[in-house]
Amino acid sequence: MFDSGTLYICNLVDTAEPGDMPKMKLQIVSKYWYEDRVVGFNRQYAANGVNQRVDKLVRIALDNSIQIGQYAVLGNGEQFRIDHCSPVQDINERTKIVNSKYYRQPRIIGLKMTELTLSRLESNYDVATD
Repeated sequence: MFDSGTLYICNLVDTAEPGDMPKMKLQIVSKYWYEDRVVGFNRQYAANGVNQRVDKLVRIALDNSIQIGQYAVLGNGEQFRIDHCSPVQDINERTKIVNSKYYRQPRIIGLKMTELTLSRLESNYDVATD
């Protein structure tokens, strides 16, 4: 997992001098390895119902500071707007279920991640390098 490439979380900032015309660029906030996920029919159908689209679904390491409206730039230069972010827990055949006298129900231990729903930008921004 996390073998699909690198992903940069960015904010859109105005880099123009005071008094000049706005010059919007993406400023990198953080960097992650990501895993591509399949965009399911239910997610796509729900997005179409509110006139939105889902172009990509990815998972990264847990980060609760990511917000809707920030931007994601992939290592290959593709740019996306973050339309939804939610914490998830990886549950697969490697996940352990712990039974203990301290817990009334089995406790699932899995890797905590953040899932990002992304929509492709129609025109790309420059990325600030400083």
